[in-house]
Order: sequence, then structure tokens, then C-alpha cells
Amino acid sequence: MAERIHHLLDRWLAEAPARPFIHLPDGRSLSFADLGALTDTAEAELRALDVRPGDRVLVVAENCPEHAALILACSRVGAWSCGVNARMAPAEIDAFVGKADARVVFFTAAASRSAAAHAQRFAAVDSALPGMQHGAVLQDAQPEAGALRDTVASLIFTSGTTGQPKGVMLTHDALIHFARVSGASRALGPQDRSYAFVPMTHIFGLGTVLISSLLAGAQLVMRPQFDPDDLLDALAHHGVSQLQGPPALFSRLLAHLQERGIQRPEAPALRYLYTGAGPLDLALKQRVEAAFGQALHHGYGLSEYAGSVHLTRLGEQRPDTSAGYAVAEAEVRVTDPATGEPLPLG
Repeated sequence: MAERIHHLLDRWLAEAPARPFIHLPDGRSLSFADLGALTDTAEAELRALDVRPGDRVLVVAENCPEHAALILACSRVGAWSCGVNARMAPAEIDAFVGKADARVVFFTAAASRSAAAHAQRFAAVDSALPGMQHGAVLQDAQPEAGALRDTVASLIFTSGTTGQPKGVMLTHDALIHFARVSGASRALGPQDRSYAFVPMTHIFGLGTVLISSLLAGAQLVMRPQFDPDDLLDALAHHGVSQLQGPPALFSRLLAHLQERGIQRPEAPALRYLYTGAGPLDLALKQRVEAAFGQALHHGYGLSEYAGSVHLTRLGEQRPDTSAGYAVAEAEVRVTDPATGEPLPLG
């Protein structure tokens, strides 16, 4: 059988089960073995709920270890995990449940007030996973029966170019390939800690943060929401070496630094800064680089590709806002919007 995303965890369960993987706001750290135990619990519950290969398991979520465990448990069962941001409106959540034809809906109730409110609407009951709840099994949901059943790992909803959310089917192969590309682009390894607040319901948080870190054996300082004071504390005292987020994160962080009168944040381990998932303003880039004294890397990706298509290179400090170079095995073409014909360089 081809490699699946839960095999990335299996490797560390065999090689380094006691190594820490997830660091939480309350000071607790979870090892790979701890995540493995949560994944065992999630897998047993999915099977008890009669979740089948090719079923969609929708998770109304903000980041927490139990959500990561559920993603990996879906991989073990052969179901497709489908994360949606808990901060969305009730009508949006209901529409996603219908579009995904979900078998069951889980909620990260302890990690998110928004998720807990949605859980109440669904009359959810406590899950076997700590702090999680789930709704009733939706008996009318039909599992994928075609060739995609065993290759798709996750369903991610994206607004794409039309404004109507589309469910993008991300395969195990695509996610693992991008995890390798992303990790290699920043020399990610077991010594690294990433500040993991970008939602795992988005390809950025799922592929670039969670799965890349699992592949590399790197650590996550995991947070359900962004808090600038917590980020500054993590940079100063918790060994965060990689900080990635959308441009809006860096705008908020700079505004917070200005309010606090901080010119240069304390970040002794920080070696990689990255922004993506939105247009980058040159003035913002220059201010971030001045504040941290290092390059702000940039890239361009899309859910349909399972991650970034372009990335700037480690060790290169660009004077522009270029999204960088096409990643390994990516094929890129610029075409005339009217005819679809390829255009020449320039």
C-alpha cells in the first residue's frame, strides 16, 4: 500500500516515542507516544461509530492535539478528514456538512468557544477524545466508492476564484510530497520548533505546519488562536525557531510591538520567518525584516496543489516581494487569459 499520512507518526512511534512533539499553552508537552495514544483513541471511536473507508469526517475546529489525532485516525480508517474553521457562521458550517456529505461531525469544544457553540446546535455528545464532542452518525452519508476512496486523505474547502466554496480532495501522496518540499525549503529538523497557530483546517496549517513537522520530527508550539503576547513569550522563552503566518499576522504583531514600545523582539532561536496565503506589501516586508533582523520569506500556493507552488530560497534576502521559485516537481505556465495560449518570458 502507498504511504499514508499516519505512517509519518508510525515512524516516530518506532524510532523516538518519548521525543516531545506538541507544546501547549498550559505548559504541558505531548510526546509522539502521547499523540499515538490519542490517535488510538480516535481510531477506536471512529470504528465504533461505523465510519467507513471513503466516509467524510467533518471537524469544526481550532488547533489542538485532539484535532491532529483525529486527522491521523481518519488516515488509519481510510476516511477523509474535513476540517472547517470553528469561527465560521452557523449557516456556513451547515452548508459544509451538506457539501461534504459528512458521516459524522466532531467539535474541538474545549479548545474553542466557537466550536462549543456549534456543538450545542448539533446536540453533540462527549467524545472519547478529551475535550472533543461529536454529533450523531448521519446514516444517509455515502462513502466514496471509486478509485479516489483509498488515495484521498483530506477534504479542504476553499473559496478559490469563484467565491463559492469548493471541496478540494487532497491525496496522501500530494500532502506528503509537499511536506518534503516545505521541510527542505527551510531545512526543518527535530531541533526546530514552529509556532503552530495557523489553523489546521487550512492547507497552510495542515500541510506546511502539521504534516511537514511530522515528516521532519520537528516540534510544534500549538495554539488555538493567535495572541501577540503569547507569541512574544514563545519566541523569547520557548525555543521557537520557525514563525509562519499570513501577512495579517505580521501586521498585527508589528502594531503590538509599536504599542508596547518594543523595537526588536527577543527571539534567540528564531531562524526562519515566512509569510504566505495573501499578498505581501513591500513596506510590511521591510518593517518585519527590520524588526527581526532577518529575511522574511514568501511563497505562493493553493489548496488545489496541496501547498506552495513557489517559495523563496533559504539564505536569500530579496529586495522585492517575489513569491520565489517553482518548487520541485511543480510545473508552472503563464497563459493569455483570453486564449489560454502560453506567453513568452517577461
